[in-house]
Amino acid sequence: MIEAIQHTLPIIINDELGTAKMIKENDAGYVVHEINYSEIKEFLNKIDQNKYQDLQRNIKKLQQKYSWLNHAKKLVDI
Repeated sequence: MIEAIQHTLPIIINDELGTAKMIKENDAGYVVHEINYSEIKEFLNKIDQNKYQDLQRNIKKLQQKYSWLNHAKKLVDI
């Protein structure tokens, strides 16, 4: 998932993983309960150019929010 975020790629992730909440809250991809190929296919088929750009904008916000610089600033402030 980290690599996908760094490359600004929308994420498809299982809801049992800890980072699934972050993806759902930030609309950075699709969170599935269990592997359901037809649901995933439907999600992928719905992505047009505008939706893809929206997902990328949301992922860029995640990149900025969870950057090493922001993390270091929080540690320095402590």
